[in-house]
Amino acid sequence: MYALTLHNIDSQMYASIKMFAEEDDLSLNQAVKKLLKMALEKFMPLKRSGENPFARFSGTWTEDEAREFTSAVRREINEEDWA
Repeated sequence: MYALTLHNIDSQMYASIKMFAEEDDLSLNQAVKKLLKMALEKFMPLKRSGENPFARFSGTWTEDEAREFTSAVRREINEEDWA
């Protein structure tokens, strides 16, 4: 097992950790380890897999849907407008 020491924890963060610990009847050490584990489980899989963290906000189109969209937004350019 490894040991980790944290320095310069501000009073608000300390109070939040202490409240978290008291709610779950944990020591401060147990609370910090639990919070770290929760954070790592949430964020590390994205980093390890190389997955785009915004992928869940986007969808994919079939080729037909993409073609339909492209044809709907395509417009003719009037060369006189650029002269």
